[in-house]
Amino acid sequence: FLASLTRRRADVPRGDGADDSSKDSGGVDEPTASAPSATPRGWLTTPRELVGATPRSVRSVISTSSHLIGSARERWIEAKEAQNRLYDELGPSMARESLRQLSRGQLRYRLRELGAARTEGEGLAHNKLVDTVLLWNALTALQEESADHQATAVQSLRTICS
Repeated sequence: FLASLTRRRADVPRGDGADDSSKDSGGVDEPTASAPSATPRGWLTTPRELVGATPRSVRSVISTSSHLIGSARERWIEAKEAQNRLYDELGPSMARESLRQLSRGQLRYRLRELGAARTEGEGLAHNKLVDTVLLWNALTALQEESADHQATAVQSLRTICS
């Protein structure tokens, strides 16, 4: 781009017929007669050059940002799916250690899923919320007909009380 704006002094005709060979330019470039002089806008000297350069840079910024947004969205979706799998796996658990891996929102959702009021668990510390979900899970397991589930529920109730 700069090469089009400048030429060697020896290549520029002076117009007065004087021989330029007596003066050595020392390799310094100077603006040509056809190139406009430098303006405060920097290297883009005319509005047309400014407009001509903008779409390329704008396209580059847009494609880069859309790529970053797309990859961030994909990572968010993957993380959300992982959280949902974790909830499906650990939500009905009757072990404190398993339930502690769930977030407060997931624990409160589990309570609502079991029939608790929407306000159940509000303001509780995470550990107390885990115990509440453990209690609800155990009470639900006691209602099942399987003796194994009932025995596990009784054991989990004993851990809550102790």
